[in-house]
Amino acid sequence: QPINCGMTAKDTIACKPFLLIAKSYDSADATIISRKWILTTCGGAFVASSNSNSVSFPYIFPNPGCYCLSLLSKRANGDSCYFQQCNIVVADTPTINMIFAPTEACVPVIIHDTCNVTTSTGTISNIIIQPGCGPAVQIPSCPANPISLPFNNCAPGYYDVTVVAVNNVGCSGTKHYNNVIHI
Repeated sequence: QPINCGMTAKDTIACKPFLLIAKSYDSADATIISRKWILTTCGGAFVASSNSNSVSFPYIFPNPGCYCLSLLSKRANGDSCYFQQCNIVVADTPTINMIFAPTEACVPVIIHDTCNVTTSTGTISNIIIQPGCGPAVQIPSCPANPISLPFNNCAPGYYDVTVVAVNNVGCSGTKHYNNVIHI
């Protein structure tokens, strides 16, 4: 009877860092004497491998990209089976770089935020800007013109601004600007 090989890999699109635990379908087949796992990029560049007889292959993807995972199972009688799963996509988290002006003022004041949020995977789908004093601003992407952040009824002091950006794959990035606004 031929080897019934294959694998389960629960998530095939995920955010970095991503832990993949692939498991061989032939795990109950006691006649398997070796399993070789090979991880490559979708372009074929070698990433990692395991020559053990392990029924699972755990790997933490530190970098975004497209990957393929292959499994070669062999029996003592020479029967073998090869299975490959490609298009395992590890998405990057958005990169946030904001410029605030002015950074020092008296209340009430409107702080202008020049928005620069990028992602190497997909598109930006949501940005939330939470100033230390004032309401949060939620936008779907960076506009061409600066965003207005009202600082009304704020006590004198230094205020933080936190920005969270999400891409359409669901990966989020956060950047905290400590004491960036002085009222």
